[in-house]
Amino acid sequence: LMMVPMACDGYHGFAAFSTPAIPNSILAIGRDHFSIIMVDNHELPFNGRIKAASLYPVKRVYSCESLGIFVAVESEKSQSRVCLYTENCTLLTSIDIGDKTTNSAILTQFEDRENEWFLLCGTTGNDGKYEIQTFSFNLAETTLTAVHTTECLDKPNVMISFAGKLLVGGDTGVRLYDLGKKRLLRKCEALLPSAVHFLDSQGLRVYAGTSMSSVMFLIYRPVQN
Repeated sequence: LMMVPMACDGYHGFAAFSTPAIPNSILAIGRDHFSIIMVDNHELPFNGRIKAASLYPVKRVYSCESLGIFVAVESEKSQSRVCLYTENCTLLTSIDIGDKTTNSAILTQFEDRENEWFLLCGTTGNDGKYEIQTFSFNLAETTLTAVHTTECLDKPNVMISFAGKLLVGGDTGVRLYDLGKKRLLRKCEALLPSAVHFLDSQGLRVYAGTSMSSVMFLIYRPVQN
């Protein structure tokens, strides 16, 4: 482990980001901006920085490394929007979420729609309702089109692509969804004793980090679900 000092602009969050053009990078989140910091493992620890301003304070970011795009959740008071940026921090498109709080977002594909990309946003409304809003992303025209909205049983804290579907971690467990015509279809679920705030997977194995500082190990059995 090597500790490298750096001068920063008051970042409050970081995420790994790596594409063929910008490998081994760090996506740093500031209050009203974000930066891609390129890391050199050999001589200079930080050899470049790409910075962009945002309309609202940036709350969280998610990367889609296969497209070289990252998703930024920006919100202030009752206004919220989700933006898609290129690896050069150029704004591609954005969608206004309105007066709902965006808890999580992901740009992903489904196994039966491999040629299409979808932006999914997990939100909490002022009325306390939890939803996942699904948008179709046209890569050629860089536009977002609303597909449908799915009501959830609890707050969608985190989402990842898993087994060609969408895996969502909430306050009561994890749930696996597939894409339907009118809403997301819940395929199976696993109830857990505490809220899930982190998800990762390897093959059919799922690792869920909870609010109780624990990691739950789950196995997905497609034949039974």
